[in-house]
Amino acid sequence: GISVPTGRTAVFTTVVAMLGLTAYGGTAAFAWHIGLGETLLPFGRDNREGALFVSLCAAVLGTIAVLIACVRFDTTLYIYRGGVRRHVCRRIFLKKQVLDTFVPWGSITRIGAGDLGVRGGTTAHPVIDLHTAEPLPSDSRTRHDSEHRLAVMAHQLVVEPNTLFALLEKLAEDPACRERLVESDAIDLLCPPPLRERFRAARAKKAIR
Repeated sequence: GISVPTGRTAVFTTVVAMLGLTAYGGTAAFAWHIGLGETLLPFGRDNREGALFVSLCAAVLGTIAVLIACVRFDTTLYIYRGGVRRHVCRRIFLKKQVLDTFVPWGSITRIGAGDLGVRGGTTAHPVIDLHTAEPLPSDSRTRHDSEHRLAVMAHQLVVEPNTLFALLEKLAEDPACRERLVESDAIDLLCPPPLRERFRAARAKKAIR
């Protein structure tokens, strides 16, 4: 089968950037206290208030970086010949929760596309909804699932959402295509088609409309 893990690049970059700013702020405040304020503090902030402000910002950024590093939400999607498995692992400091759900292909009635709005904003993240005939176990659902709908947070995975959606839809509709999942090059199924083919498909859709 194919396993699609969670992308960690954005989180890693954010934590590293915050820790870098924390180190700079702490060093600048320390340099001011030993009499080298003009070395790292910007012009106009070379005073006690500026040093306290920089040290406070460093403390806040350091705390946020530690919280981000200690709170992790990892989702891995496994695509097998027999069905789809979503493995969700939540780590909040020392507390760990695992939600593991397997849906056979025969139980999937429809694959839909939705979006997840971000609280306090208008940004939408792509979500792939697997509608099932059989109810999902209540102890393996996330807050985005329902009794007959498994939500796959495509924006969290290291794959292009449209390509993943097209692959799942194709596998659900054509059982013969699932045999490809046991081959050594099965991962190539998640490679987006060449740009020329995508342009050709887009023009064909416009012509049909």
